[in-house]
Amino acid sequence: MNKLSIKSNIVLGALTLLSLLSFLAIENTKVMVRQEWYKEKLEAAELAQKAAEYLKRNRLEKGVFLDVVNDPNETALIGQEYTLITTDRGSLDAKLSSTNPNFAAVIVDMLKEAGLKKNDKVAIGFTGSFPGLNIAVLSAIEVLELKSISIASVGSSNWGANDPYFTWLDMEKSLVDAGIFSTRSVAASIGGSNDRGRGLSPEGRNLIVQAIKRTDTRFINHEHLGNNINERMEIYKYEAGGDGYKCYINIGGGIASLGA
Repeated sequence: MNKLSIKSNIVLGALTLLSLLSFLAIENTKVMVRQEWYKEKLEAAELAQKAAEYLKRNRLEKGVFLDVVNDPNETALIGQEYTLITTDRGSLDAKLSSTNPNFAAVIVDMLKEAGLKKNDKVAIGFTGSFPGLNIAVLSAIEVLELKSISIASVGSSNWGANDPYFTWLDMEKSLVDAGIFSTRSVAASIGGSNDRGRGLSPEGRNLIVQAIKRTDTRFINHEHLGNNINERMEIYKYEAGGDGYKCYINIGGGIASLGA
C-alpha cells in the first residue's frame, strides 16, 4: 500500500468519525418545538376523526358494505366508482388521501395564516366529491369558532359521496343531528355539468332532488348557470347580514365556483 492510499484512508476514517460525532451531538441536543396553533390543529384533527368514525358506524348499522380493496383504511368515506349520481371522473388516490383527518390541521393553519379570528364569517362551497375534506373544513371551523355559511352541489365524481341514499347533504345532517357539528349547508344544487346534472340520467337527477328535499335544504335550480351563481351570491349576502366574509373556501370542482 503506498503512502497516498494510507493518507486517503486516514482522511476517510477521520471524516467518518467526525460525521458520527456530529450525528450523535445533534440527536442528543434536539429540542422538540410544537408548531404554531398546535392545540387548535390537534383538536381539529381529533374532531375530524370523530366525525368520520360516526359516519362509519352509521353506515355499518345500515348494513352498507365497505369495499376494503378501494377503501383499505375502511373509512366509509370512499364511495363507488359509478352510481346514478356520479357526475365526473375522479382519482381514487386523491380521494384516499383526502380522508386523512390531519387535513383539518392543515385547514386550521391556512385559516390562521389568513388572519381569521373567532366569529369571523366564512363562505363555503361544498361538493359531494371530497367528503373527507368537507369534514376537515367543518372541523377547523368548529375549533376556531368561526361562523360559516355553506352551499353544496350534491353530485359527486368517482369515489366520492356518490351513494344516492347517503349524499353529502345526508352526511352533514347526520353529523349536525349527532351534535358533532353545529352547521350545515343552507342551500344546494344538483351539481355536475351546468350545475343541473347535465349528463346524468333523469333518475339520477331525481335521486339528488330527493336528497335535497329529505334534508330540508333550499333547492337552487335555474335553467342557466349564471342564475344559479346569482342565487348563491344572494344567499351568501343575505346570510352575512351586512358583515361580509373574511374568506371563501371551495372544495371540489363545482362549476358554480370554478366555472366551466
